[in-house]
Amino acid sequence: MLRPHALALALVFAPAPAKAAAPILKGLPKSGLNVVVENLDPDAKKAGLSEASLQKVIASRLAKRKVAVNPSADAQVFARIVVLTSYSVTSEILGHGAHIELSLREKALLLRDKQTEFYAPTWFKGNVTVSNPKAFTGDVVTALAGLTDQFLDDYLAQNPANGK
Repeated sequence: MLRPHALALALVFAPAPAKAAAPILKGLPKSGLNVVVENLDPDAKKAGLSEASLQKVIASRLAKRKVAVNPSADAQVFARIVVLTSYSVTSEILGHGAHIELSLREKALLLRDKQTEFYAPTWFKGNVTVSNPKAFTGDVVTALAGLTDQFLDDYLAQNPANGK
């Protein structure tokens, strides 16, 4: 049996309950989201990745959950993938590492200068993956799909009508 002071400590240090889905996503228009993949660096392309294939991964996840893709939408589902390649002393590729970021970016204005418009992230998640050359492309696609699903869970929790 826990003593009263031990119970109090257990309650103080207990993990916080999970937060509700990102409320900042509430109210996004039903007209859809633009899917943008940042230009890949040469290592990423040598490893077998392409902007078009990664864009299709995100777009297919959106379509599966009935969220419209709209290339002219202001809100962007934005992906950035940075790849590092590890070489042996004989220049053989040993493996690749990737930092995969997915964010929702929306147009914003500076308060001090209302003429300056830019994209700012309002939702963000990232992942790091390290793989051998044969598994790398699949591992990046799997990680990106997982991040997209996390975004969609939060997005649809705040905008349930946008997934219909």
